[in-house]
Amino acid sequence: MAVGTVSICHGPWVLISAGIVRGRRMTSTIGIRDDLVNAGAEWIDQPDVIDGNLASARVPKDLPAFGVALLEVLRGKTELLFRKCVAGRAGGARRRGSPRQPGWA
Repeated sequence: MAVGTVSICHGPWVLISAGIVRGRRMTSTIGIRDDLVNAGAEWIDQPDVIDGNLASARVPKDLPAFGVALLEVLRGKTELLFRKCVAGRAGGARRRGSPRQPGWA
């Protein structure tokens, strides 16, 4: 999982089918707890769980906590992308103006 992955409620079934939950800490609706455990995940009973680039939540009522978790995962990816972009610039030249202005690139 090179990019951030999020899952809520019964969503982890897709991740189980993809074979990417083994060794990960996750939460979900209680109805698929055993499926996650049998697939090798550590199931945690809390509104949201972040494990690296994977964020999960139990049920729709946990959406506020899930939103915060989602932002944490995205922030990590955005910071990584920003560092890669800055490192890739020749001489670290700074762009001026707006991307909507002609010739900005």
